[in-house]
Amino acid sequence: LIILNDMTYSLVGIVALLILLITHFEVIFKIGNIDKIPAFKQYRAFITATVFFYVADILWGIFDYVNNDTAAYVVTLFYFLFMSIVVFLWARYIIKYLETKPINGKVATIIASLVPMFCISILIVNFFRPIFFEFVDTEYVPHTARYAFLFALMSLYIIVAIYALISIKFSKKKIVVRCILIAVFGFNMAIAILLQLLYPSQPLYTIGNAVSIALIKTHVINTEKNELASSLSQVNEQVEKQSEELSTAIELAYSDPLTGAKSKHAYVEFEDNIDNLIRNDEIDEFAVLVFDVNYLKNINDALGHDVGDRYLTESCTLIKEFFKYSDVYRYGGDEFIIILEGVDYAKRKELVETFRKTVVKNKSQNKPVIATGLADYAKGKDHSLRSVFNRADKDMYVNKKYLKSNDAK
Repeated sequence: LIILNDMTYSLVGIVALLILLITHFEVIFKIGNIDKIPAFKQYRAFITATVFFYVADILWGIFDYVNNDTAAYVVTLFYFLFMSIVVFLWARYIIKYLETKPINGKVATIIASLVPMFCISILIVNFFRPIFFEFVDTEYVPHTARYAFLFALMSLYIIVAIYALISIKFSKKKIVVRCILIAVFGFNMAIAILLQLLYPSQPLYTIGNAVSIALIKTHVINTEKNELASSLSQVNEQVEKQSEELSTAIELAYSDPLTGAKSKHAYVEFEDNIDNLIRNDEIDEFAVLVFDVNYLKNINDALGHDVGDRYLTESCTLIKEFFKYSDVYRYGGDEFIIILEGVDYAKRKELVETFRKTVVKNKSQNKPVIATGLADYAKGKDHSLRSVFNRADKDMYVNKKYLKSNDAK
């Protein structure tokens, strides 16, 4: 055993404090998702109390070195007070972390809280009668109550360690190793306290505490962090999957599965947008082009719906070939609509004329025959897309009648 004197005592506390701050920086300042690990609040409280204990231990070495009995006495009070609080918070963390399967958690917490209460009581008495410790001629002198107090701490650590071992029986397989490590922590701290009893002026409790916390941080807290990261990754994957499924559902809602054209639902939304633009005087020109596929009912009745579906799909493909820059909406069973803007709007008359000529040729070639109706938006007169649509629909019936009249011939 190396006996430390003078300022070397404080250096041990400084090293322990620095290691604690470096390894627990994210815990103390709640960085990232660290606060999602089990019993995080209890563990953070334990670590915070340990920081104050280390500070008190460092100051004790400094004031003892400069032979300031008054300052050393006050710091010693806080040293033992924080020591008792650290043990209490450690026990509370373990009880919470292990989910208190063997015994009731509240009862265990109350038992653990007796330690700091006992400490405060004997420290108060020590003001009037030195039963705990005193300084005589700048020398620290421990008394009987100190040994009783440290024995109580040692007993609590042993009890918590045994509690952790018992918890193995009630725990999931993945935390069995952690229960063992927690038990090792408790027994290690009990040994550190025993050595502190034998060598009162040496920072043996601090050394044991630093080693034990490093063990827990490395093998328990880091494992929880990794599992949390893995869990969050799985959640993100699930969110991405649900997002993709939602996008697919939206796409299905806005498209016609048979023809690939946009759905009537999509058209209704687009119509609302156009109406808003008209009301706000934010649109100057567009045209509505209505299509009605001829002979679909006859084909379905004579040849079956499979052939009818193919005929309808070919009709939609033909419309898209002519009006390449506009969205095609399937408005009904055999009806399609296009809102012409931009390039298609500029060439609308030419495109419609060519399309109608192609349809006439298709009649003799058993290809899709589609009636069309075109109407331009009249700014100042039309107050909704529906009014333009109605004129296009009338024009379509004129064209449809023309195509049927050729049938008669």
